[in-house]
Order: sequence, then structure tokens, then C-alpha cells
Amino acid sequence: MRRSAGFTLISMMVGLLISSIAILGMMSLYKTLVHNAADSIVRSTLDGQVSSALLTAEMELQGAGFAIPGATANNDLVILTNASLTADGNLNGNKLTITSASPGSEGNAIIWGADISGAGYRCSGLLAQNGGLTLLQPTPCSAASAYSGAAWNGVQLIAENTLNDEQAVAMSAALATCWPYGKSTSASAVLVSLSAGTSTFADSAETKHARQIADICLPGISQSQVVK
Repeated sequence: MRRSAGFTLISMMVGLLISSIAILGMMSLYKTLVHNAADSIVRSTLDGQVSSALLTAEMELQGAGFAIPGATANNDLVILTNASLTADGNLNGNKLTITSASPGSEGNAIIWGADISGAGYRCSGLLAQNGGLTLLQPTPCSAASAYSGAAWNGVQLIAENTLNDEQAVAMSAALATCWPYGKSTSASAVLVSLSAGTSTFADSAETKHARQIADICLPGISQSQVVK
């Protein structure tokens, strides 16, 4: 008598077990791929936002002192520490003296004066606050050093809470001999440095982020430290 051909219960159970293991492995791999893709999107978005913000800040800063005869550091360009912008548009902070000492006066806001449109003296600024970077739009003022008396409106270049404390935007200003865009010609001017942390880590322990740096030479601001 011939035995019937086919699958036994044991062989079916073994096959089911192998299939289940393979499916679980594929699901785990899919989860990892989705997580890595999402993480890459977040990282690239952050780096793009930082790059765009620093480029915009650099372009705005290049106008410092424009059409202001005898524009000077500490009067037509000032750097503030502990600066903050209130909901009703008041800018608070402590003004530092810009000198030639390295690495420069370090703060979290820079205010400058210019007459870009021919409508008279206007103050503009950059403010690093709450893990973001805000462009303070031009507003009438008597001098950059009179920042507290102006009515400010801000546009966020980097949204607040985007950067952690280690990535936060850093600013410094120093009297220097330089020329915009690294040209060999140099003149007495003010050198402003802006930097912000990127998504890339600078150390193997992944505790310190690499920073993107923008150095902006401002020949429109002289080194005289006379304060009106």
C-alpha cells in the first residue's frame, strides 16, 4: 500500500516559523529605513535653515553704515548681551564695547544703522533668542546705540526652539583690518562673526556639533569708538 504524498503538520509548522522570522526581519529593516529617512530629512532641513539664515544675515549686515557719513563702531553698530525682544516690540539688553581684542565682544544681538532707502536713519538688527535667530526689520532711530527707544518688529530666520543650547547662534564683533569677501585689499573696519551649530557632530562622542561660520567685514563702519 502506497503512502499518500503531501505536507505533514510538522513541516507546515516549520515553514510557518521560518516565514514568520523572515517577515519580522523585514519589518524591522523597514522600520530602520523609515527612521533613517526621517532623521535625514530633519537633519537636512536644519542644515538648510542654518545656511539660509546665515546667508540672509550676512547680506543684511553688509548694508551697515550705508549712506551714514562717519558711521562708527559703538554708535552706528553695537553688540548686546542678554538681549531680548518683548511682545510689544521693546528691545532690552546690555551694550558691550567693541574693541580689537580677540575673539571680539560676544553677545546675542547686533544692531546697526543705515539709510538704505534714502528715507533717513534706520536701525536694523539680528537677535539670537530661545534657540532661534530673528532679523529685526528697519525702524526709525537716532543711532544704533539708541536701540532701546525704537519700536521693533522681527522676522524669524531660524524658528525659535530649533537649535539646542550647544547649537545656538553665536555673535561677536571686533575692530579689525579686513575687506568684504576676503579680497586682498584691506581697510580699518569692523569684523562681525556669526555661527550656528549644524546637525553634524564634530566629535566621536556626539556631544559637540560642527558649526557653520560666517565672517562679515563691514568697511562702512569706522573704528572710532566715540559714542554719542
